[in-house]
Amino acid sequence: MDLALKKYSKTIDRSHEMAQAPQPLSLYELTESIKKALALSMPRTVWIKAEILEFNRHYSSGHCYLELIEKDKKSDKIIARSRATIWSYSARMLEPYFKSMTGRPLQEGMKVMVNVSVEFSEIYGLSLNIKDIDPAYTIGDMELQKQAVIQKLKEDGVFDMNKSLDFPLVPQRIAVVSSETAAGWGDFKQQLINNPFRFRFHCTLFPALMQGNGTEQSVVDALDRIDENNEFDLVVIIRGGGSKADLGAFDNYRIANYISQFPIPILTGIGHERDESVADLVAYQALKTPTAVAEFLISAVEAFAHEIDTAEEQLKHFASSYFQEQKDRIEQLSIRVHRSIQERIKSENKLLEFLEAKAKTAFKHRLQDEKTRLEHYSALTQTKLSQKLKVAELSLSSYEIRLKQAVKNALRNKKAELDQAEIHLKLLDPRNLAKRGYALMVQKGRIIKEIDDIDPSLPLSSLMDKGEIISSILEIKKKTPVCTPNIE
Repeated sequence: MDLALKKYSKTIDRSHEMAQAPQPLSLYELTESIKKALALSMPRTVWIKAEILEFNRHYSSGHCYLELIEKDKKSDKIIARSRATIWSYSARMLEPYFKSMTGRPLQEGMKVMVNVSVEFSEIYGLSLNIKDIDPAYTIGDMELQKQAVIQKLKEDGVFDMNKSLDFPLVPQRIAVVSSETAAGWGDFKQQLINNPFRFRFHCTLFPALMQGNGTEQSVVDALDRIDENNEFDLVVIIRGGGSKADLGAFDNYRIANYISQFPIPILTGIGHERDESVADLVAYQALKTPTAVAEFLISAVEAFAHEIDTAEEQLKHFASSYFQEQKDRIEQLSIRVHRSIQERIKSENKLLEFLEAKAKTAFKHRLQDEKTRLEHYSALTQTKLSQKLKVAELSLSSYEIRLKQAVKNALRNKKAELDQAEIHLKLLDPRNLAKRGYALMVQKGRIIKEIDDIDPSLPLSSLMDKGEIISSILEIKKKTPVCTPNIE
């Protein structure tokens, strides 16, 4: 009961407080108050610095809708964000002016300085209406970004890597990075095909976007495919003429980094109107147009051909002079050799005649000496052979007598051994032992030699001279025998 009274008392107190509080505003009244406060406190227009996060153009109306942001310099986090609008009547003047000054259209990621009026709508909330734009601020930021890319490439130690490569002696196998529909690609091919020296070039196109947001990834992918192919002398990156705005992607760090570290030389003919891009700065050679690149390649091959022609003429002249010198030298040597040979032949003929006569005399003497020596050795050999035959005959006769006597003695000894063995066999014959009163005990078909070999459960056979005694075993007594008869 008390708890219910307390709850009722609190409800009465809250109602009393609400009755005394001021009346709440409607949402419209609140937004209207904000609008009036901004109008009183803010100047008519104000210059601000921001980065374009999003940029959309309504083509039917001509209005441009932007999302502006500001990032923290240390953490790169977004610390401010606001919608902005360029109405069509302002866009018709601001966009061409900005592009003519910076070389690029307004686009996402660009830093700008704009003059805005702060607008607040009860329905759409806070927005900025862009009245004017300062292109000098953007140009400065673009140049800073370009210089930052150049500095990073130098700090990475790759800025001059492609320039330090050896240029091919005869650049004929060429990988081309360009758009398939670009006029520059057609001009480049025609210039190479119609060269006055009829040099042959083998060009392979690796299609890529050459302007717009997809340029970076497209060019990098094309360079990757070329690197995997590994059969080209050099790479050419070309496009037709265009404004600086269309070519902004070639100030990109990633493209420049790929070009600087590419393993074969890269030539650029990107068609800049004024300044060089970072891609131009890191490439092996930068030329203004695709046609200029083709002329550069033709000139390189022409220089090689000229060197070949010059070397050929020099070689011909050297060969002609050398052959003439050698011909004259050979003729002189021929005369000298001919004379020397004639003199040598005469000298050798005289020596040969002398040696021939000397050899004949020596041969006759040697032949007579050898004949006499051969007769002496023949007689001596016959005498010694006769003596040896007589000694051999005597030795053979003596050996025959000794052999016969040895055979007789051996036969006599073997016969005596056989007779003795026969006597032993007769003494060991079981039949003779049985006649002498001995008996053989047999059990399970085998002769019992030891008392431990007897099986008491089986009958025991005693074999004698006249028959066989079969007996049962009543008891086996083991003892040491008094004597062992010698059955031998």
